[in-house]
Amino acid sequence: MNSEVFGRGVGWGRLAPVLAFVFVTSVARYTQPVYNWDNLFYIGLAEMARGATVADAQHSAFAQARAALPMAEYERLIRNESPDDPLRTLVANDTEAFRQQLPFYAVKPIYPALILASRAMGVNGVVASFWISAAALGALAALCCLWLQQRYASGVSATLGCLVTFSSGVFNLGVDPRPDALYAVAVVALSMMAVRARGATWPLALLFPCAILIRPDAVLMCVAVAVCWWLINAAEWRKPVASLFLSAACYTAVTRLAGSYSWLTLMHHCCIKYLPYPATQPIAAGLHDLLHIYVRYGQPVYSQTFLTMVLVSVAAIIAALLTHPWRSAPVLLAIAMLTTIGLSFLVHPVDNLRVRSAYYVVSLLMLLSSLGRQPIEPAAALRRRLLVERAPDLAGP
Repeated sequence: MNSEVFGRGVGWGRLAPVLAFVFVTSVARYTQPVYNWDNLFYIGLAEMARGATVADAQHSAFAQARAALPMAEYERLIRNESPDDPLRTLVANDTEAFRQQLPFYAVKPIYPALILASRAMGVNGVVASFWISAAALGALAALCCLWLQQRYASGVSATLGCLVTFSSGVFNLGVDPRPDALYAVAVVALSMMAVRARGATWPLALLFPCAILIRPDAVLMCVAVAVCWWLINAAEWRKPVASLFLSAACYTAVTRLAGSYSWLTLMHHCCIKYLPYPATQPIAAGLHDLLHIYVRYGQPVYSQTFLTMVLVSVAAIIAALLTHPWRSAPVLLAIAMLTTIGLSFLVHPVDNLRVRSAYYVVSLLMLLSSLGRQPIEPAAALRRRLLVERAPDLAGP
């Protein structure tokens, strides 16, 4: 039973996610945004989709940034500020250098497609990017509210949903003109549907390519979720296997069509050489290069944010084990989120606590959903490992 705290009835239950969306979107949009160099290339891709040449797209992207940003921030986007950032002046002035950067962003086609839709209505691409990220953060709050409404009153669910999006590492997604907030929405939507469906369904399988088109490294999570489905019901193996093939096909297609380079070469150019023309100067990265990347640029596994994510994920696994059978969707998906947090560091050590925030949100929602549930009777070995057994107090009061 879900007793209402701030009123009763179906109306408030439906209104709570909408209020969470409007509130969070408004706060994010009117918070000081992050002015990001990557945004120039997403805008450039949107302009090219409208029929512009590379030179025209480059000119338009920088012109839109100059019109929308404070002059000091715009100057920062076209000036090399440190030895770790030597391409900005070159890309601002060299059309070929600008073109050679585009494949790094073309592998995430949904975000520039949304900018394209805004440009068709005459909206500045930079302004549109800020609204897209803010609205995605609002949608994340609404999804959190919908997830928690199965366990909490609507007022409590809306409050918790807003607090989740305002937490450290999550709110930043809504003020950053990159596709990471959209990616968090896709991860939470897929996870919520997986928990409620308790198995593989075709609508869930179709969410896999959507997540990959937002960020191709979503393939890690897609594989983990498909394995969970197979473990939940090994007899129903066709849908998980079909989901894996669909994910692999989508990942291969988007990376090939975007002109993306191999992962090792991309890492080498992004993190070691910073070459403006990687397509004409292919270099294969070796093991020593990867070690150099992890040591010099990798976000350390001992950082406070990373350890917080791991802590919440582990707590979600323990809570799920105590309140659900081990072969249930909450238990296996909680394990999948922790696994994906770790694998994402190996795939892209530089980029990202932002991306891992999506898995952190899912783990936090699973933890909150498990709180207050009646514990199941776990096996004796599991109880000994997870709980402290106390003898009854026979002395009385």
